[in-house]
Amino acid sequence: MTQPALQSADLAFLVSLAGSGSLSAAARELGLSKAAVSKRLALIESRSGVALVNRSTRRMSLTPEGEAVVERARRILGEIEELDALRHAKGAAGAGRPRLHRHPPGRRGLRHLAAVDRPGRAPTQRDGEDARQPGHQRR
Repeated sequence: MTQPALQSADLAFLVSLAGSGSLSAAARELGLSKAAVSKRLALIESRSGVALVNRSTRRMSLTPEGEAVVERARRILGEIEELDALRHAKGAAGAGRPRLHRHPPGRRGLRHLAAVDRPGRAPTQRDGEDARQPGHQRR
């Protein structure tokens, strides 16, 4: 089974952790307990498959892999901010605010995507069936 991918919140956590110098300082900065910070770091390391931080009783330092991840995380988060700023700038210029809808995974989501190819028809819909209620005949 594959591990879940790192999310942008994980990347922001790592950047914040790298700048703090210790787990205790990171916990204070993030408003979390030291145990919560340590647990989240362990989860992120588990997902990434490598140790990202060397821990000691007083200090922490990034491993070479951790340095590479944090460097990329800073770039990725910067690009996300740029995209967000661009989106807001376009919205302010009268282009309208784009609305993205996320459909839950599963059959409903797949049926919705398939219906895009054939507007008004679900993928399993036969002629004469109502797209809103499969199995019911249109009048």
